[in-house]
Amino acid sequence: RCQGCGSVQLAVPVPLGALEPVPDWLRFSEPGAHLPAVTEALASAWSAEVPRVLGLGPDDEPLLAHLAQRGCAAVRIPWRELGARSATPRPAAIHRLFTPDTARGIRERQGGAMLVVARYLLEHAPDAGVFLEALEALLEPGGSVLLEVPDCSQAFLTHDYTTLWEEHVFYFTPGA
Repeated sequence: RCQGCGSVQLAVPVPLGALEPVPDWLRFSEPGAHLPAVTEALASAWSAEVPRVLGLGPDDEPLLAHLAQRGCAAVRIPWRELGARSATPRPAAIHRLFTPDTARGIRERQGGAMLVVARYLLEHAPDAGVFLEALEALLEPGGSVLLEVPDCSQAFLTHDYTTLWEEHVFYFTPGA
């Protein structure tokens, strides 16, 4: 447990190469019942112009679909062009490929975004500072990043230690 920020972190994260590829039989299911409310909250903050939204990961698709229904130009990072094996790579591959330099290159080729969506990626970041810097490089002036991370407090309260094998570096809980 970090004495500075209070989050649970692995002292020595697993190397990203060891986490890739994820077996084909493994399926991920992230919660999505809250996405209509998130979409409404985001839409209420927009000016007359509907923003361009950029999604990073495979778990962003449901939110991007909601935003597209509200008229957003929802675009995705071209991961295959950047060397990924899949158009929707898992977090280990994203963190291996996504650096501030890569993000600046994406922005030069595709343009920036007023909203960058990064759901369920921060907890996998081997260097959160580098990841956040890369996200910032994708933004237009005045833009925002939407981060979503799992709440691990229930797993810790119930002593579900299998949570520590979810290829996370950070295990977020609500602040006290």
